[in-house]
Amino acid sequence: MKTAWCIAGIAIFAATGFVVYPKPETSSPEKSPARSREHAKRKPVIPTARAAPDHLRNANRLFAGKEWKLLNDAVEAWFEADPAAAREWIASIENLEPLEPAIARISAAIGRTGEAALALQWVELLQPGPEKDRSLHDIYALAARNRQLTDEQLRAAPLPPEEIERLLSRTADD
Repeated sequence: MKTAWCIAGIAIFAATGFVVYPKPETSSPEKSPARSREHAKRKPVIPTARAAPDHLRNANRLFAGKEWKLLNDAVEAWFEADPAAAREWIASIENLEPLEPAIARISAAIGRTGEAALALQWVELLQPGPEKDRSLHDIYALAARNRQLTDEQLRAAPLPPEEIERLLSRTADD
């Protein structure tokens, strides 16, 4: 037996450069009865997927606590995980002003997927102001570059005339 281990060890050392030592002769390959009984009492641990977060409860808690930054991050993550449920919750909120950053990011993400019309519907939830103007510009610029909107649709965009001309020339944000 020792000779076989020596030959196997030399072969492994020659192939990998590592030395493999055999187990001591005193250890028995079988488990002791006490250890076997102890092991049998334990329930097996089965790896499972991480539990899905409770987005609704989390959003309601953050909204009630007026933790707006965390709420916006949570709503955006919720939308990525379950757009229909997030959309339904957002529709139930009377004052969307605290959610404007999340709505702007959601509309931008939708615009990047090539669904300019749907992204523009989300932008309509924003109050008039710099956030809405920036979102409109970004969506129309991306749609113009990717030729998702016709020239007529671009001319009808609620943007300043000089911006519309840049969109029509397809040079916006180049």
